[in-house]
Amino acid sequence: MEFENVPYYIKNIIYEFYTKYGKRILPTRTYIRAVTVVVEKTGKKDLNGVEIGVDHGFNAKTILENLSIKKLYLIDVKFKKKTIERLSKYRNKTKFIEKYSDKAAADVPNNLDFVYVDGGHDYNCVKKDIELYYPKVKKGGIFGGHDFDANHMDICRAVFEFVQKNNLKLYGKNSDWWIVKG
Repeated sequence: MEFENVPYYIKNIIYEFYTKYGKRILPTRTYIRAVTVVVEKTGKKDLNGVEIGVDHGFNAKTILENLSIKKLYLIDVKFKKKTIERLSKYRNKTKFIEKYSDKAAADVPNNLDFVYVDGGHDYNCVKKDIELYYPKVKKGGIFGGHDFDANHMDICRAVFEFVQKNNLKLYGKNSDWWIVKG
């Protein structure tokens, strides 16, 4: 089945159906997180970004395949062997940082084009990730994350508090959320 000309919303429906039932049989291009699409639409090249919470590396692979990446910092407590293998083709564009995200912040440069938060899902982890990594994003950059839905109220609370406290505009699609840094 060819997926190149299928609209994003159809790809998302297909992806959600198959992941719900534990089947990962679709190519990575079939599901592109909304934040990746937003970054893609900026048209910027040689992007430096961060993904916090890499898990199996499917989102990281999609980012690397669809954006003009100079360096993608991948942060996770422990990387699975399969994840490293899956992303080995992009060795020159990735840096694996095997630490908790709060400890990894010192290993990540400032002036980033985007940060994608999908690590610890409890309130304190999300709040700390926002506090540590938002300042690292350059003006006009994208700061966002995943699991912004009714099943993850700690994430919603941390994001809403930050947005309200700093008078920012919050965007969202599906279960992704993002802020364009002004």
